[in-house]
Amino acid sequence: MLLETTAYEDDFPISIDILSIDEYPIHYHRDIEIIYVLKGNLQLRNGYCCYSLREGDVFTNTGHEVHALYSDGQDNVTAVLHVSNLFFTQFFPDLTKSCYRTYSSKEWNPKLDEFKLLILNILLTYMQKNINYKQRCIDLTLDLINMLNSNFNLFAFNDQIVENFDNENPVIRDRISHVISYLYENHYAKISLEDLAEMEHLSTYYLSHMIKKYTGISFRDFLSLARAEWSEIYLLDTDKKISTIAREVGFSTTDYYEKAFFRWFNRTPAEHRAQFGPRIKSLNNPPKVDVLPVNKAISLIKASLSISTSFEQNSNRANNLHLEIKVYQDMSVIMNVDHRLEITVTPEDWLLMGDTVFENLRTLKCGRINIPVGTDEFSGLIDEMLRESGTRGIEASVSKTAAAHQNAPMIFGYDSLAGAIHVYNKELLNKESLLQVQLRDQGDTSITLKGRPSLLTSSCIPKPCFSAYDILAACNGKLVCWGKYYSVIELPGRHPAYIITAYNYNDDINNLCLKSSTLYEVEDTIAQFNDELNLSFSIDLHPGRYFVSRYTLNSNNTVFDLMSKLDFPKVLQLEHDARMRHYSSPQMDIYTETISDSISIDFDFRGIGFQTALIQKIIEDEK
Repeated sequence: MLLETTAYEDDFPISIDILSIDEYPIHYHRDIEIIYVLKGNLQLRNGYCCYSLREGDVFTNTGHEVHALYSDGQDNVTAVLHVSNLFFTQFFPDLTKSCYRTYSSKEWNPKLDEFKLLILNILLTYMQKNINYKQRCIDLTLDLINMLNSNFNLFAFNDQIVENFDNENPVIRDRISHVISYLYENHYAKISLEDLAEMEHLSTYYLSHMIKKYTGISFRDFLSLARAEWSEIYLLDTDKKISTIAREVGFSTTDYYEKAFFRWFNRTPAEHRAQFGPRIKSLNNPPKVDVLPVNKAISLIKASLSISTSFEQNSNRANNLHLEIKVYQDMSVIMNVDHRLEITVTPEDWLLMGDTVFENLRTLKCGRINIPVGTDEFSGLIDEMLRESGTRGIEASVSKTAAAHQNAPMIFGYDSLAGAIHVYNKELLNKESLLQVQLRDQGDTSITLKGRPSLLTSSCIPKPCFSAYDILAACNGKLVCWGKYYSVIELPGRHPAYIITAYNYNDDINNLCLKSSTLYEVEDTIAQFNDELNLSFSIDLHPGRYFVSRYTLNSNNTVFDLMSKLDFPKVLQLEHDARMRHYSSPQMDIYTETISDSISIDFDFRGIGFQTALIQKIIEDEK
C-alpha cells in the first residue's frame, strides 16, 4: 500500500525516528512529516520536485504528498518526525487544510533558524526521555505548529522548485493562503477564476495578477498542478483507468489530463505508473534504513545545537524565541474553563488575620471553604459569618477536611515565581471544577519561606502562587488558544473579552516545583535563566474603544526576591509586615485603545516572567 500509517506509541501523538537512510521507497501519509538532515546529504522526491537536502536542511510534508528518500551515496543521519493530525486538530482545526513548506534556497533565514531550534528541542527531549518528557514534547510541538502557521503555511515556485513563500505583507499572505487551500481542497470540482475572484471579493484581473506575481505560476497552471499531484496517488496505488483518474481529480478530458501531467512530471501518466509503480513501499520493497542508537542520536542532536549561533546547548531553552498568535472570533474551543477555588482556612489563620481572611476569599472568588476536622467551634463561626447580611460578597459552602501534613518536603520553588508558572500550567487544564489550595503557611510567622504550595506566607505576604490562582479564578470562559508559553481565554458576555496569560520559563524552572531544592539552588536557577521570549497576539474584535489592563510579575517583585536580598535569614521579624504586600504585588498598567478591527498585544520577557492582559469593550461608548 502506498499509504503509510504511523503507529503512535501509547496514544502519544508524536513519533520520531533517527535513521541512516539508504532508500525509503515511495509512499504518502495523512499526518504531518518533518524531515531534518542531521548529518550528510539526502535526495528527496516530493511530487514532481526533486530536492537535494544538505546537512541542516528541513523539509515539511503536510500529508497526501507522494514522496521518497534516497541516499546520494554518502552516509547520512536523518530525523523523521510525524505529528498526529487527529490529536493536534483539537488545537488547530484547519491543520489538515494547511500547505506547509519549509524548504528555502536562501542562505540565511532567521525564521527558519527558529523553526530548526524548536525541532532540535523536540528531538532531544524525546530521545532523552526525562520525567514528563511526553508533555514537554507536546508543548513544544504546539509551538512548532504555531510557527508553521505563522511563517510556513504557503509556498511559491522558484525555477520549477516549490519552496517557502517569503513575503511579510499579511494581506497578501492571507489572500494567497485562501487561494492555495481552496484549490487543493476542491481540486476535483469545477473551479473558475471568476468563482474564486467572487469568493475573495476581488476582480478577476487583480486575482489573476496576484497569483502569478506571488506564486510564480498562473491560476490555471496552479489548478492543473493540484489535480496532477492528487492523481499520483491513484496512479500508483490503484489499477484504475487513466480516463477514470482524470475525471476523479477534476480534468474535463483524458487528453487534457495527460498534457497537464506531462507538463509537471515530464512523462505521461501511463509512463509514470510503469516506472514508479514497482518502487512504492511494500512488503516486497521495504525501507532500507538503520536506526541510530539512542546515545549516538543524542550526541549528534547536541552537536547540532552547539553549532547553532542562537542556541547555547540547552534543549529546553527558548533563546530569542518569537511567536505570532492570531486570535479570530468564533474560534474552535479547546475546552471550557470554569474554575473555583477550594481554600483551606484554619483557626490559626483567623486568629492572625481576622476579617482579612474574607477579603482574600472574596478576591479569589472562593467556591468552598475547607475547615480542618476537629474545629467544630471555628466551623460554626465561619458558617455564621457567611450567613450575615450580604455574606461579605462570598458565595461559598463550608466543608471539613483533614489538617494539612506539615512534615511534607519543603519545595522552595513554590515561594518563587516558578510556583506561579507551575500552578497555572498544572491547573489551567484541570477538569475538576474546584482547585484545592491552602490559604496560608502554618506555623512560626517569623519564618517567612517554608516551601509550601500556599497562597500566603505565614506572615500573610502574598506569594506568586496567589496571583496564579487569582487569574485561574477569573478565567471562566472558553480556552481558544493554548501553547507552552501562553493561553487565551474568551470570557462570556454580550461583547468579546479576553484574558491572555503569558509566561517565560524552561524545564529547569518548572522542576523547581517538582523536587526539593535549597533556597540558594532556586535562586541560582532563576538567576541563570536569561532566555528571551516575545509573544505577539493579534485579536479580532468589533470596532470600538477597549479597556486593557495588564499585570506583570517578574523575579524582582516577589517575596522570594525580598528574602534573597536579605540573604535568606532563617528568622525575620518586621514591625510592618503588611507593607510587604505592596512589594510582592503585580505591576499594573491600564490604558484604553480605539480599534477598527483588531488589537495587538505584545509580551516581552528576558528571564522568568508571568504576565496577564484583560481586554474588554467599554460598553458606555455604544450608541
